[in-house]
Amino acid sequence: FHGGEIGFQGSMARGCWSFDGLIKTSLGNQRQQVAIDGTGVVNIPPGPDTPLNGGFLALPSNIGVYERNRFILIPEAMLNLTYHHTPCLSFHMGYNIIWMTESVTSGDQIDTTLNLTQQAGPLVGPARPAFPFRERDYWLQGINFGVNLDF
Repeated sequence: FHGGEIGFQGSMARGCWSFDGLIKTSLGNQRQQVAIDGTGVVNIPPGPDTPLNGGFLALPSNIGVYERNRFILIPEAMLNLTYHHTPCLSFHMGYNIIWMTESVTSGDQIDTTLNLTQQAGPLVGPARPAFPFRERDYWLQGINFGVNLDF
């Protein structure tokens, strides 16, 4: 990801309690890359092992490195609540969430429809598995707890 971010940060305090918040978004270019490769061996007794170009889900129809660039948006929000026990000791807990649009994850790129005729000779039928880029939104969430000792 190459880009910039813009957002707002604020805090509020009342007595022994303080509340901090952050909301921002990142905008920029994300380079997406998927590499598909594999090897396999066929053994039909009593003959020798025969190496295959590819594996079970990596066949000549989809083997390769696929790359592209996408403009994406990554919003983020964070909230923290802090209890100040003494001027030097405080306890906090918080929540954060990040949402990334147009993510490419490895599991989504697997085409499970196979045409194994391409392993032993000329392709008969459709060239499957195929490779289309499949995107999805990706959410990250977190909860944090902590103790701060200031000296």
